[in-house]
Amino acid sequence: MSLLIPLACGLVTIPFTTLATRSILARLPSDYFVRPRRSWREAWRGPLRRKIGTAARNLAGVVLLLAGGVMLIPGMPGPGLLTLLLGLTLVDFPVKHRLLRWALHGRRLRSRIDRLRARFGRAPLQFPERQG
Repeated sequence: MSLLIPLACGLVTIPFTTLATRSILARLPSDYFVRPRRSWREAWRGPLRRKIGTAARNLAGVVLLLAGGVMLIPGMPGPGLLTLLLGLTLVDFPVKHRLLRWALHGRRLRSRIDRLRARFGRAPLQFPERQG
């Protein structure tokens, strides 16, 4: 009985996070990581409607970060790393883009993302040149 709850959670989250991750990666502009960023404080400026949308997006991101952290525990089903990356793309905080660039640095992962984007007719993601 104690294994039924994590198994059910995994069966529910695997299709959701897979579809959501594919959708987000396919829709990201190809210059997402190289274009100038607005500060995280600027994300909260504007009309009330924008503030509510930003707060809702951040709340969803935090929930996905927590769920991804739980899924990383051995024995818990679900795509923990993908869920963490999805949650990270939704939240606004000062070092977000640096963390995303670090997480997507591997050649194999980037080639898979590029193949996925090509399937949807999108250009590969551009990354800034690495310093150091």
